Amino acid sequence: MATPDDSYHYAKGEAIKHPGQVDVQLREPLDFYAVTDHAMFLGMVAAAADPTSELSKLDLYKSFHNLNAPENMGTDSIDNRLQGFYTVMSETPKGLADGSIDKDMATDIARSAWLDTIRAAERHNDPGKFTTFIAYEYTGSAATYGPLHRNIIFKGNGRAPSTPFSRYHSQDPDGLWGWMDDLRKQGIESLAIPHNSNMSVGQMFTTTDWFGNPIDDAYADQRMRNEPLVEITQIKGTSETHPAPSPNDEWADFEILSWMSVPGNPLAGAPEANYIRGALQQGLGREAAGGVNPYKLRFIGSSETHTGATPDEESNYPAKNGILDITSAQKGSIPLPVDDATAPQEADNGIQQSDMKYADGYITWGASGLAGVWAEENTREAI
Repeated sequence: MATPDDSYHYAKGEAIKHPGQVDVQLREPLDFYAVTDHAMFLGMVAAAADPTSELSKLDLYKSFHNLNAPENMGTDSIDNRLQGFYTVMSETPKGLADGSIDKDMATDIARSAWLDTIRAAERHNDPGKFTTFIAYEYTGSAATYGPLHRNIIFKGNGRAPSTPFSRYHSQDPDGLWGWMDDLRKQGIESLAIPHNSNMSVGQMFTTTDWFGNPIDDAYADQRMRNEPLVEITQIKGTSETHPAPSPNDEWADFEILSWMSVPGNPLAGAPEANYIRGALQQGLGREAAGGVNPYKLRFIGSSETHTGATPDEESNYPAKNGILDITSAQKGSIPLPVDDATAPQEADNGIQQSDMKYADGYITWGASGLAGVWAEENTREAI
């Protein structure tokens, strides 16, 4: 399991050990970097895998013991890792709600992991040569599953909150923006960068707020104050546009996440509210009508990886989720073995059955992307 320090070493051009037990290294070092671990369950998996921790002593987490030991870092552990992931995602909230998991213990684990993240960013920040940002990922989601994730980037210089704002505080992005505004009054500057809007089930760029009320100028002002950037491409596809709202654009189907956007798939949502071009059109319409534009956006690319290693080259793509998709077949680099019983068949929702053997559609993912800025020097303030 990669640490924030590992990730920064990798960004600076050094080789690190991938979870699939291969060395990975960038073609050339990056200028700036941020480690954006998920605030929800921050540190929980590492604590569960440590058999000496209090958390690991709970029956719920015994299957995690020593999961990250060298002898358990092969493909034989895939089933255990998938089961562990679903355990954390589905059972941990229940345990926190019914008291079987001590909330103070979970909070202490998260704060400790967050402090590690902060300290790593401070250690590796080298003004003029290599810039780091204290950061994390807010993982809110709509009631219909669609992820409303944001990367939260702090301006830095050691100033950051003691605990990151997570979906446990609020799933409503308005709550996140209010928290950021409050921090700003304390002199802690940050920005939120929405990502993977293509998976938001029509919820990222809506014409209403969380409660279904039409957005007004106050909403638009707060959103633009906190979210001046949006991610337009990454491993899980591009979020610029889609063939449905852009039928005359011959590039509209370039690297879209096809299994999330096929006709009839309930996860597809409303394409015009999933993709950035629709947001720009909506914002210009509000502006033309005399309102405040909430979508006057700048664009970046990002990586979206869970291994600490940014894969930004197709010719050197170590995969997103480590052991779960490290082999050529799992990544979709070569065809999966099929026989008569598993030959491709068209499913009712339009998704190829053969594709669905790739967990989470790994076959549709690819190396991407990078953020670029125009800055007078390589420092937090300038960037």
